[in-house]
This record gives sequence, C-alpha cells and structure tokens, in this order.
Amino acid sequence: MAAYEIEEEFKKFGKLKPDAVAIRTRKDIDVCYAFVEFEDVTGVQNAIEASTVQIGGHQLYIEGRRPNRNNIIRGRGRGRGRISYSMDGRGRYGGRGFGRGGLDGGDRDYGRSRGNGYYRQAPRQERAYSGKT
Repeated sequence: MAAYEIEEEFKKFGKLKPDAVAIRTRKDIDVCYAFVEFEDVTGVQNAIEASTVQIGGHQLYIEGRRPNRNNIIRGRGRGRGRISYSMDGRGRYGGRGFGRGGLDGGDRDYGRSRGNGYYRQAPRQERAYSGKT
C-alpha cells in the first residue's frame, strides 16, 4: 500500500498536511502501520470516529496517537493518528496490541509536535466496590 492511497482515503475526513502520511513496516511480525497528519483536530476526530477504512483489499484500523513517556513529560503527545493493518490480511495486528508507545517502544522519530491533533486514551478497567451491609 502506498502513501498516496492512504492520503486519498483520508482526505474525506479533513484537510491533510503536506506529506501527511508516514508508513512503517514490521516484516518480522507481518504488520504495517502509518501515521496520518491533519491540518486540524476535526479531521483527526472524524477519522477516529470512522474506526476502520478499506483500501486495496486491506482493512485499516484507525486510532488516535498514543503519547509516549517523552511527550507526556514535555507536554506534547498531540499531532497524529495511527492506522494499522496486516500485510497478508489475516486479521487485526498492531495498533492497540503493542503498548502505549507504538511498535518500537516510543515512536521516537515522531516525538516532535507538528500541529493540532488528538489522541484517545485506552479505557480504564472499571472496578466494583461493595460497602458493608
């Protein structure tokens, strides 16, 4: 899958920044993922609400950018959404399954803030409390 294919699909959610798509491949675990940058938060929110898109026979899963430790400390962590897909179409890989920092443990090459963005934190597990009766 090429960056231009992803750009064409994601334009429908909002205006993209120039060179908005960065694709990464993990051949050792048969996963591709990409980062897509929008001009404003509305485009990011629209893409996240869509949850999935279909491009070239691949189903792509969309989620907001996850902050890494460095971004939290520096007050950043906004700017990009993440999409992931299996290269062979066997199912859902990447994204939520690899921890908060991405597949490489921190998305180090994406640590700088590059405009407006949005990320959705993973839901916390609810706890039930019972009082004395």
